[in-house]
Amino acid sequence: AADLVKQMLIYAGRTPAAAVPIDVSKLIAEGEAVLRSSLSDGVRLTLDLAAELPPVHGDPSQLYQTVANLVDNAGEALEEVDGDGGHVQVRTRAVTVSEEEFARAVIGGDQPPGERILIEVSDNGRGIDGDSVGRIFEPFFSTKFTGRGLGLAVVLGVLRQHNGVLAFESATGAGSIFRIWLPPAE
Repeated sequence: AADLVKQMLIYAGRTPAAAVPIDVSKLIAEGEAVLRSSLSDGVRLTLDLAAELPPVHGDPSQLYQTVANLVDNAGEALEEVDGDGGHVQVRTRAVTVSEEEFARAVIGGDQPPGERILIEVSDNGRGIDGDSVGRIFEPFFSTKFTGRGLGLAVVLGVLRQHNGVLAFESATGAGSIFRIWLPPAE
């Protein structure tokens, strides 16, 4: 119950975020074992983490939880994939984001284009069907069993607190790509 309340508070933006400089590549690398343990046997996890990224300013535990939620969702999308069990990839980069890319964002798309730190989580899973695509960020909406459905809602809450931008692409049978853009720390 306490975990549920904590996740709802994060979604609602009621949990204050710590404000420290974070190397997102290092943060993800340090949590690699936990990310791997959340995936089913046979699912491959690849980390493609850029070295020496400019830091972002935020709460390390909340940003890590965001990545973990996306990896967990990607892993669950692969549970029904035939063959080798599928593949999840986490990438980080320093990028220049265009106005067109921000126009496709779920949140934060009204920010000016420019330099950002990218965290991208992709999979080759079943993708998100057309009926679900508009609802995946709703609290308690899930295509899984009852008692699920806070992961992507928490992602939105964390990104709101970190001035982040989120966009995603998905096609049924072709997997999904979630892109997070965070402003570099000044």
